[in-house]
Amino acid sequence: MTPAGAAGTPAAPDGPQDTPHGSLHVIEGSGHMPHEEQPAAFNRLLRAVVREMAGAAV
Repeated sequence: MTPAGAAGTPAAPDGPQDTPHGSLHVIEGSGHMPHEEQPAAFNRLLRAVVREMAGAAV
C-alpha cells in the first residue's frame, strides 16, 4: 500500500492543498498512532508547529 501523496499517487482529499495555511508532515516508521509509536518525533514536530503558529499570530 502506498501512502496518499507519495510520489506518483494523488494526495488525500481534504489534505493540505485544501486547507489554507495547512501542511502535511510524515513521521517515518509510524502508522495511525504516531504519538504512541514515535513519541519523541511527534513531540518535536508538535512543538515546531506550535512555535510556528505562535510566531505567525504575533
